[in-house]
Amino acid sequence: MRAVGDVSLFLIGGSKFKESLDRYPKLSEYVIDEMAKRQDYIQLCQQSLRDMDLLTDEQVSNPVVWLRDRLMKLWGDTVKE
Repeated sequence: MRAVGDVSLFLIGGSKFKESLDRYPKLSEYVIDEMAKRQDYIQLCQQSLRDMDLLTDEQVSNPVVWLRDRLMKLWGDTVKE
């Protein structure tokens, strides 16, 4: 999902977010559905990267290390750890 215009960001603390989910079951269902869609998309992207030999199962378990390694391959010494 991409924003195509101006966006407002609201931050809600964990306890208030849980309270809102408990109070509004439809909101809870919506959040769960959206998280499932995003998870499916992430898995599809990961499989595509595996098919192109750009990602291994080990790298999936730590995406930050994978991203750092990819950047190092692209830009070499210009990326600092």
